[in-house]
Amino acid sequence: MSVIRSSTICTTCLSRTQAARSLGLDAQSPIVALLPGSRRQELRSLLPMMLAAFQRIQQRLPRRTGIIPVAPTLAMDEVQRLPDPLPHAS
Repeated sequence: MSVIRSSTICTTCLSRTQAARSLGLDAQSPIVALLPGSRRQELRSLLPMMLAAFQRIQQRLPRRTGIIPVAPTLAMDEVQRLPDPLPHAS
């Protein structure tokens, strides 16, 4: 699972392939964005459920890559400190 600052990618500026490569992702693998919201309480209440759902998706469809764009209203470490039930890509 990749955690990125939401302003990192300008979708009107980059192709899907260019955006994936700029994040160090495989452009051929489907990418699933988990979007828990921009407020701390949304992050704490929604992201754990989203991660659990994505884990189930990966069990059935293992080639999926997950990303979590982080809103500018949140600190990156707030997301990274949450328990991560997903194995990290190597």
